[in-house]
Amino acid sequence: MLDRWRDARADKDQELDLIPVMNLMVTLIPFLLLGAAFYHLGVIPTSLPNNVSASDSPPATEIKVNLILAITATELALTGTVTGPDPDENETIKQTLKKTFPIQGKGKYDTVGLQVHLEGIKDKYPKSDTVLVKPEEQIKYEALVSILDAIRDKETKGLDKDGNPARKALFPVAVFTTLNKVLPDGGVEGDGGVEDAP
Repeated sequence: MLDRWRDARADKDQELDLIPVMNLMVTLIPFLLLGAAFYHLGVIPTSLPNNVSASDSPPATEIKVNLILAITATELALTGTVTGPDPDENETIKQTLKKTFPIQGKGKYDTVGLQVHLEGIKDKYPKSDTVLVKPEEQIKYEALVSILDAIRDKETKGLDKDGNPARKALFPVAVFTTLNKVLPDGGVEGDGGVEDAP
C-alpha cells in the first residue's frame, strides 16, 4: 500500500520552489550595487616633446613662438623664442609673475596676469598653440591644473552657440618636459631626459 502511494507521487510532475532563490537574489543585488565602485576620471591631454629637424621648420609666413613656462614655488617664469628673423622679439615674450604672499609655499599664482600676457602673444603669433611646461616637483596638483586651464583659453564677453560663456583659445597644447634649465636667450638646457625641444 505504501509502495503504491510512493509510486503515485513519483509519477506526478514536481514543481521547483524558486521563492528562496528569489529572496536571496533580492537581498544580494543591493549589496552588490552598494559595493561597486564608480569612477569618473578627469584627463588632462598632454604630449611629450618630439625631436624637430631643420627641414621641419615652418615657412616664413607662419611665424611661431616657442614658449617655456617654468613653475616654481614662488613664481611663474615665461620665456620663449620666435622662429622669425628678429631676435629682439624674444625679450617681449619674457614675463615673470610672482606668487601672491609666497610664504611657506602658500599663496596664489597670478593666472590672470599670465592669461593677459599669453593673449597678447597669441594675437601677435596666431599660428602658435604649444607651451612647454616645466613644473617643480613640489608643485601641487590643484595649482598645476589651474595654471594649465589659464594657458589653454580665456573667458571672453558674450555667449557661444550653446549658451555657455564664450572662450578664446590661447595655447591648448601643454607639453610637460624634463628640461633642467631655461637659458637667458629663451633656449633650454636638458638634463638628459629630453635632448632636443621645440
